[in-house]
Amino acid sequence: GSFVSLSNPARRGEIVRAYATGLGVTSPAVGTNATAIPGTDAIVQGALIMGVTNTAGQGEGVRVLTARVAPDLIGVFEIPFLMPMDAATGSNVSFSIGVIPVGSSTPIYSATAKIPIL
Repeated sequence: GSFVSLSNPARRGEIVRAYATGLGVTSPAVGTNATAIPGTDAIVQGALIMGVTNTAGQGEGVRVLTARVAPDLIGVFEIPFLMPMDAATGSNVSFSIGVIPVGSSTPIYSATAKIPIL
């Protein structure tokens, strides 16, 4: 329940939440400039792809638990994922998020972001 920061890095084996925009359609649908219906989860329908740099210096897929519209936030998605046990450590470990939208076979990736991991 706390923010990841340099003084409070993510840890291997824990569930971390990333927040992103632009992940596409949800079920149930959420309109433009709207929040999800209170008490319901608006789940992303596209296939999510997440990766974190591992100790070998390679991108490694991570286990995404689900992706939903963040409660009370317009246009923001919440993505909890399991930090791999062999994730690289340091203050600037690379990770990225991608989505294959419904009806497409082409993934769309975010820019690489950085996260501190202990």
